[in-house]
Amino acid sequence: MRGGLRFRILVVGIITAAGCLVAAGAGVADTTNTDPTGDAKGGAPDITQVAMANDATGLLTLTITTVAPITDSSELGVALDTDANPATGAGGAEYIVIAGTGGFGMGKWNGSTFAPNTAPSLTMTRSANVIVFKINRSDLGNVSRFGYAVFTGNFDENDMFLGEDDAPDGGEYIYSLVLPQCANGKDDDGDGKVDAADLG
Repeated sequence: MRGGLRFRILVVGIITAAGCLVAAGAGVADTTNTDPTGDAKGGAPDITQVAMANDATGLLTLTITTVAPITDSSELGVALDTDANPATGAGGAEYIVIAGTGGFGMGKWNGSTFAPNTAPSLTMTRSANVIVFKINRSDLGNVSRFGYAVFTGNFDENDMFLGEDDAPDGGEYIYSLVLPQCANGKDDDGDGKVDAADLG
């Protein structure tokens, strides 16, 4: 996708501005959060709603709604704080997922930048003003609880950053997966065996 340079500028602008991510809300199972309309700057897509859900296999579905669709000059991203620790990663984020009109991708923080990262389960669909990301927790270190923040950015023809919108408007959302026994990565009955290895 066109946007490697924009991606780096956007990450620096958004993560640096956020400082440290601090929990803004807690989630269990399906959650829907709204973001104020009219607070986007510099022509960035205005985020209005962010919804997160998971299924029994650990597949996460993140649905993001904006007032208008993203354009060739804009991008939308998600910063993922997979260890729920704002003191690690880039401003707390270990992973970042980004989407533009030309495609999508994922980066993993390596201590100095978000390096391209392969996530076999990651998909992205766009329909008008709604973007849906899907990724299995297995591509995020089998996380069961994590923080995340959504952001958009707009750029001029020279890839100069013009403005942004953030959801939430400070800090991060916290999401806790709800998984059935035998699919949650835990020794539920205390016998030393986990999930498929625990036939009892």
